[in-house]
Amino acid sequence: MPDLVPALPPGYRARPATADDIGAIHRLVAACECELYRRVQSDLGSIAAVLARPGLIPQLDTLLIHDQAGQLAARAWVNRRSEVDVHPQHRGRGLGTLLLNWAEARARQAGSEPIIQIVPDNDTDAVTLLLPRIRPDGDRMGAGVRHGRGAGGARSSCGYYGETVPLRRRA
Repeated sequence: MPDLVPALPPGYRARPATADDIGAIHRLVAACECELYRRVQSDLGSIAAVLARPGLIPQLDTLLIHDQAGQLAARAWVNRRSEVDVHPQHRGRGLGTLLLNWAEARARQAGSEPIIQIVPDNDTDAVTLLLPRIRPDGDRMGAGVRHGRGAGGARSSCGYYGETVPLRRRA
């Protein structure tokens, strides 16, 4: 993993997630959910389930970014699907782009392309980040994004269910 760790903005450091991080990861996800939905939808069990996904190797397939104070600022995991969360107070600093690039590089390294990143339509920052990667030819070699409305607005652990749109990195 060290060769995949992106260059971070000054004051941030990165490392893989461990089971000891479940509480901090949940607090980060909860802050993101409150910003987007005005309520928390996840729980500690859903975070623990991600780290226990079959085939996911936390040392290789997860990345946490902490700020200077040691607080969790952002996180990502990749294992056929991907999830990236950046704390609202740390947005606009390129952390989401860094983590999405890391997730794509890790997927390529693991041979598990394409990956799916699911985002709700009303998460305009995430949609803006992902849309430039859409493949107009429908080629499935890159990551994918799902967006759309969920049944009753319900969110899965990664976002709303919807149509899969293939993505690509623009040259």
